[in-house]
Amino acid sequence: MRQTNFNLFYKIVKAETHRLLHYPIALLIIGITFISPIIGLKLYHPIPSTSSSTYIVSLNSAYLGNFVLTGALIGSISFALLTALTLNRDRHARIDPILQAILPPYYTILSRVFSLLILALFTQGITLLLWLPYTIHKMDFHFRLDWYLQFYLIVMLPALIFAILFVASIYQICCHFELSLFSFFVITLCSLIIWYSKWMLRWINPPIISLSDDFGNYRLFLTLCYNRLFLFCFTTGLFALSFLWNRRYQKNWFRSIPYNLKKWQYPLFGVLFLSLSVFCYIWQPFFDHSGYATNNGSYSFEYSDYVFWNSISAEITPHPNTGRISGKAIYHIENTSSTEETIQFSIVPGLTIKSVLWDGNPIPFQDLHNDNRNRKNIEITIPALSAKDMTIVWSGFPQEWNILSATPGSLEISKDYLYLLGPTLMPQPETFTKRSSLEPTVDIKITLPSGITPVFFGKVYSVEQLEETKSGVIWHITNFSPNIYLYGGNYTFETIDLEKDSSVRFYYSNTQKDLMEEYQVDELLKQIFLYCNSHYGHLNFEGENGLSLIEILSIGGGYAGRGSSVMGEDSFYRQNFEDTLKGNGGDEVLAHEIIHQWWGLGNMFPIEDFEDLWSSEGLTVYTTYRLMKELYGAEYAEKNYIAIWQQKLADYYQNFYVRHPEYFHLLPKNYQDLLTNNFYRIRQYCEMPLKILKAEQLVGGEEAMDQILSSLFQRELDPSYPYLTYDDFLNACNLTREDLNIELTNNESNLY
Repeated sequence: MRQTNFNLFYKIVKAETHRLLHYPIALLIIGITFISPIIGLKLYHPIPSTSSSTYIVSLNSAYLGNFVLTGALIGSISFALLTALTLNRDRHARIDPILQAILPPYYTILSRVFSLLILALFTQGITLLLWLPYTIHKMDFHFRLDWYLQFYLIVMLPALIFAILFVASIYQICCHFELSLFSFFVITLCSLIIWYSKWMLRWINPPIISLSDDFGNYRLFLTLCYNRLFLFCFTTGLFALSFLWNRRYQKNWFRSIPYNLKKWQYPLFGVLFLSLSVFCYIWQPFFDHSGYATNNGSYSFEYSDYVFWNSISAEITPHPNTGRISGKAIYHIENTSSTEETIQFSIVPGLTIKSVLWDGNPIPFQDLHNDNRNRKNIEITIPALSAKDMTIVWSGFPQEWNILSATPGSLEISKDYLYLLGPTLMPQPETFTKRSSLEPTVDIKITLPSGITPVFFGKVYSVEQLEETKSGVIWHITNFSPNIYLYGGNYTFETIDLEKDSSVRFYYSNTQKDLMEEYQVDELLKQIFLYCNSHYGHLNFEGENGLSLIEILSIGGGYAGRGSSVMGEDSFYRQNFEDTLKGNGGDEVLAHEIIHQWWGLGNMFPIEDFEDLWSSEGLTVYTTYRLMKELYGAEYAEKNYIAIWQQKLADYYQNFYVRHPEYFHLLPKNYQDLLTNNFYRIRQYCEMPLKILKAEQLVGGEEAMDQILSSLFQRELDPSYPYLTYDDFLNACNLTREDLNIELTNNESNLY
C-alpha cells in the first residue's frame, strides 16, 4: 500500500512538473529569475558602499554579493507569485470539489509544492551556469569557485524555497490568492526594512555588509547557514501545520480541523519543526547577550592588593574547519593574603572553561555569564598564603558583540584569516595584576593553519616559527602581557626606513602584491610620512621604533595605538584607486588613504552631518593636493585638483534641484537620499578643500597654514570631547564661517 501511495505521489509530481515546464508564466518566471542577478550590477546595490565619495565595494561584493542578493529578492517574489497561481488554479477554475473527490487534498498540495521546489532547483542550476563565466571574467584571480557556489546555494536558493513554502502555508490557511501574496509582500518588507537589525529574521536579505576579497568569509558563511537553518525549520513547520486548515467536504477552516487531525503526522511534524526554529532562535551561538549597553555595574571592580601573577604559559589551537578555539594555560599565581581571595578572569562569551586546577587539584569556579562589551567574567577562589600554578582549560566558538549582529563576520577563525584579540585568545587576569618584572613572562605556543602569517597590533617581545605539523604551523610568542591582538592571514610586508631610528612596516594581503608594486607603495609611503611628519608632526600612536600599518578584514576606517595602525581592506580596493575625487591616479588615492592616519586617526572628527561639510575628508584631500604640488609642481596640482574641485562644485550649483529646492522635496524618498549623498560627497570632497584653500590665502599662505594645522594636530586633547571641530579650525585661523564662503563667478567655472 505504501509503495502504491508513493508511486501515485511520484506520478502526480512528475505530471505537475511537466505541466509547469510547459506553462508560459512559469517559463517567464524561470527566465526572470536566472536573468535577475544582472540588475545587481547597476540598478540595485543591496551591499552598501564602503566610501562616501562614490560606490565602492569589493569585487566579491560587486559581482557575487549584489548579484546573489538581487537574484534572491526578484526570484523569491517571482516564485511567490507562481506558487499562488499554481495553488489557486483549481479554485479559480471552480474544479476543486471534483479534484478532491478524486485525490486526497494532501496529495494535491504536496505534489504541487514539490514540483515548485524542483522548478526552483532547476532555475538555480541554470543561474549558476549562466553567471559563472561572467563572474570568473570580472573577478580574475580573486574568483573562488567554493565561495561562488556557497553564496548562491546559501542565499538565493533558500530564498526561493522559503517563498514557496510561506505562500503555500498562507494559502492553505486562508484559501485566498490576494491575501497570500499580500502576506508575502508584508513579510518581505519587514525583512528588508523593519528587521534590518534582527539578523535571524532576515530571510530575503541575510546580513551581508561586505564580502572580502583578500581574507576570509568563513564566519559570514556560518552565520548565513544558521540563518537559513532557522528559516527552513520555521517555514517547513508552518507549511506542515497549515494542513490543519485544509478545507474538507466544502466546510470552513474551523469545521475542517477535526477531519484534518486524523492525519496527525502533519501537525505533529509542524509543531516539531516550529519548536526547532524557536530553539535555534533562542540558542543561537554567534552573538553574545551584551545588548547595546556600554557599561554596567557588573564590570566595576578593584584590583586586589594581595594577589599577583608572575608568569603565564599557554598552548592554543584555533580550529579553522569549525571556527572554534581551544587551549590550556598555566598561570603562576601568588596570594599574599592570610585569607582566601576571589579573583576574576575575563573571556569572550561563547568560550567555556572546562576545568580549573590549583597545583594539579580541581577547584570550583563560576562562570558569571555577565556579558558586557563582548566579555564575561570567570570567578575563582584561591587558598590563602600560597603561590601555585593554576591551570585553566577552555574551548568554544567565540561570540561577537550583539550590537554587530547586522554586520557579522569580524571574529574570523578559518584557513584564510584569523582575528584573535586578548580575551578571545586566552583568559585574561581581570582583578589582579602582574608583579613588576623586566623580563617577558608570557610564553605562548599557538598552532596556525599553513600559509597564515601572524601579525600583531602593538609590539610583542618575540615571535618565531617553531615547526610544521599535520595540523598546521606552531608559532612561539613571548611577551610582557597576555593581552595580545593577533591577526593572521596571507600577509606580506614592506619596510620603509624614514629618519634615524624610525621606520614604517606595511603589512597587506599577498593578493594585493601586484597592486602595491604597481603603485610603488614603498616609495609612496616614505614620501607621505616624511611630508606629514615635517609639516604636521609625528603620529601620537607611533612607537619608539616606528609604526606598523596593517590591512585587516574590516571595512569603514580603522584604529590605532601602541605603535600600530590598522586599515580596513576597503582602503585598498582597485576600484577605490579609480576615485577621482580622492586623487588623480591610484597612487594618489593610496596616498589619500594613508594621510587619513593624520586626519581621521591622529585627529578624530565629529560624527558626519549632511548639514555640515567638516570631516576628515576635507583636510585629507587638501593635504593630498599639497603633497602632489610638492612632488609634481603647482601646474600639476592646479590642473588635477583645484580645477576639478571648481568644476565639480560649479556643476553642483547648476543642478536643477539645488537651484530649486522646492522641487527636491517632491521627489520620492529613495531618490532624495540618492541625490543627498551625491551632493554631500561633492561638497565634502570639493567645496571643503576649496574653503581650506581660501583660508590658506587669507592667513598668509602655505607656511602659515602649515603652522596652524601643525598646532591643531599637536594640540592637547580634551578627553571628554577629543574631536577636531570646524570651530577649532576657524578659531586657529582667526576666521569666521562667512569668510570662507565660496562665490561663483560669471563663467561658473572659477569659484573665487
